[in-house]
Amino acid sequence: MIREADRLRTFAPLPGRSIKHRASLYADDLVVFVTPAAEDLTCLQQILLLFAGASGLIANIDKCDRCWATLPARAEKNVVAMIDASMTVIIGDGASAKLWTDNWSNVGSLCSFAPQLFADISPRGKKMSVNDGLFQNRWAREIHGADTVQVLLQYLRVWAILRAVVLDPHVPDRLTWKWSPDGKYSVSSTYRAFFEGSTALLGAKELGKTKAPPKVKFFMWLVLHRRIWTANRRLRHGLQDSDDCNLCSQASETCDHLFVGCVTTRQLWYRLLLPLGLQDLTPLTEESLGIWWLRQRERLSADSRPPFDTLLLLITWTIWKERNNRVFNRITSNLAAIAQEVIREGQCWCEAGYSSLAHLISLWSQNQVVL
Repeated sequence: MIREADRLRTFAPLPGRSIKHRASLYADDLVVFVTPAAEDLTCLQQILLLFAGASGLIANIDKCDRCWATLPARAEKNVVAMIDASMTVIIGDGASAKLWTDNWSNVGSLCSFAPQLFADISPRGKKMSVNDGLFQNRWAREIHGADTVQVLLQYLRVWAILRAVVLDPHVPDRLTWKWSPDGKYSVSSTYRAFFEGSTALLGAKELGKTKAPPKVKFFMWLVLHRRIWTANRRLRHGLQDSDDCNLCSQASETCDHLFVGCVTTRQLWYRLLLPLGLQDLTPLTEESLGIWWLRQRERLSADSRPPFDTLLLLITWTIWKERNNRVFNRITSNLAAIAQEVIREGQCWCEAGYSSLAHLISLWSQNQVVL
C-alpha cells in the first residue's frame, strides 16, 4: 500500500537521491520515510489502520515517540543564544507566544529583561502564553517569591510593558527569522549567520580541488593553519631550546620561512621550476605561503593551475620530510638529492593515479643536468 501510494503521488517526493526506498522492513519493525507534512502523516496513518484491519496486526504508532525521546539531544548554549537573538514573535492574538520566554517585546524576552522577577514566577506561570497572562493580569498572580527591591523594580517595569500590549483576536501570532529577507527560517541562512564576520582561510578553496594524496592534503591544511610542529612552535611550547631553521640555520623556523623564505628552499624551488619554464615563480622574499601560492597561480593559465597546485603540495611535502629526516635521523641530503627525491615522490603519485604530474615528471627527466 505504501508503494502504491508513492506511485500515485499521494506522498510528497523525498528530497535528494540518497533514499532509494520509502519503506524498509526488518523483523517486526517498519521504517517509513515521509516529509514532515500533515497530509503525508495523515495518509500514512490511514494506511497503517487499513493494514491493521486487514491483517489483525496492531501498528504501534506511539513507538515512534519513544524512540526519539531517548536520544541525547541537548541544545548548546551558543545555539540557544543564537535562536533567542534571531527569532522574534509578532504578537497577534497572543495564544501561541510564551509570555516570559519568547522574544516578542521590544526589550527581548521578559525572562532576560527581568531575571529576578522571573525566578519568583511559579512553574505554571513560566509556561503561560501572552493571552493567558494578560487576561485579568494572571501573570501577577503567579509571583510567589520574596518582595525584594530588585523584584519590585522589575515588576513595575514589566507592568508598564504589558499595559501597552494590545491583542488582535483575529490575527494569529507569527514567527519571524532575522537572517532571511522574507522572515522565514532556513538552514542556509542560519549557517551563514553563525559564520558572520569570519574570514576564509587563504588557499582552503584551492586545496580542496587539488589532486594529491589525502595525507598530503591534510598536511597542507595544517600548514595553512600554521599548526605543524616547526622549531618555532616547539620553542614556544618549551619543547626545545632553539628555533633555528633546520635547513639553513639562518632564521627562525616558521611555516612561511621553511617553505618560502629559507635559502635552501628557494634554491630547490628554482631548480625544479627552471626545467618547466616557470623560474619566474620562484619565491624571492619571505611571505605567507598561502598569499604566495594564490598570487603565483594567478599568473598561470587556467589549464596550468591544477598541475601547479599539485606541484606545490609535492614540493612542500618533500621539504617537510627532508626537515624531519635531519631532525630525527640526523641525515642531511644535498640540494640535488632533495630534487631527485621530489621526482621519485612525483613518480609514485603518478602511479597512484595523480596524472597531472606526468608531464612535469617527463620535463624533469629530460633535464637531469639542470637538476
